[in-house]
Amino acid sequence: MGAGQAIRLITNIFSLPFYTLLFIFSSQRPCSQWTYKQAISVHLIRVVISGLSLRGKSPPMQIEPGPEGDRFIVIPPAPSATFKGITRIDSKIQPSQTGATWYPNRPRKSAELGRVVLHFHGGAYVIGDGREKDAGFLARTLLKGSEGKVSHVLCSQYRLADGDRQGRFPAALQDAITCYAFLVRTQGVSPDRIVVSGDSAGGNLSMALLRYLEEHGQSLGLAPPANVWLWSPWLDAKASAQKPLNDTPIFQTDYVTEAFGHWGATSLTPDPSTGRTIEEPHIQCYGNPFPTSAKIFVCTGGLEFLAPSCLSFIDQMRGVKGNVLEDHLIELGPHDTILLGEKLGFEKEALESAKAAARTL
Repeated sequence: MGAGQAIRLITNIFSLPFYTLLFIFSSQRPCSQWTYKQAISVHLIRVVISGLSLRGKSPPMQIEPGPEGDRFIVIPPAPSATFKGITRIDSKIQPSQTGATWYPNRPRKSAELGRVVLHFHGGAYVIGDGREKDAGFLARTLLKGSEGKVSHVLCSQYRLADGDRQGRFPAALQDAITCYAFLVRTQGVSPDRIVVSGDSAGGNLSMALLRYLEEHGQSLGLAPPANVWLWSPWLDAKASAQKPLNDTPIFQTDYVTEAFGHWGATSLTPDPSTGRTIEEPHIQCYGNPFPTSAKIFVCTGGLEFLAPSCLSFIDQMRGVKGNVLEDHLIELGPHDTILLGEKLGFEKEALESAKAAARTL
């Protein structure tokens, strides 16, 4: 990252004591209706995101069980014939084993599985892992909000785009296909009992998987899921690659920075030798609507920087004959409250959005 980002980060760090005092007054908070915890938490997470973006390196991916114990599983890659078209554009990136974490427990037999949420975590494709520290709050909120309609959540640990494994596109999509095929073929969960879910970048990946299944699912025996849930989905990767300015008003009520989005978009971009760019429809969802049999639910924070693209995307997809989309707006919410609601002080809003999603089942 450039000197500008470094200066901004240092300024933010040294200004923390100032903000801890300033935000005592509700009129001085980014949103006067936020609580003190919400205002200071958004600012703190912005500082963390700035630091990660400045470093510009994903953490190493751990494929071994950790504190999750036997809830963490390693899924072998789906058979080669499962991967067609766009998933084969880069000879350097091949289907690989992938990790995933079960919530609330690991099913011992397929009969224990009712409706299953296959969730893909956010983090701009450069951070996150779906494990307890990363996605535990999200998974428990989805289970609680479903009020018994969902028996399990399986959080994928797909390859990161800037990690120590070959992670550029289409690596994460390959891993998503492997996880979906595992649920259908190995665990015996029929597609009509699967909800594909994703927050932020995971929402982008969810739509890539859905597009792939609409294109190839019939020939593979992998029908699309009944439902797709998108939480503050990152849909306009092209705009992030072009580094939009941070000075728009909505950036003041969010914690995501232009540097973070740019890091993710440039890391994800396919290798130039493939002839594909960030505008590939399996990456650039915004502006590339398509027909689907899945019912799509989109949750958006009214004060997040992605709100305009999310709301426009809803209209784009609704414009395709036969598509069914339902939406939920967290009016005072920043980005991705379903993932970070506990840390941000938006637990109530996160649970309400999970209940809204469950009503679409």
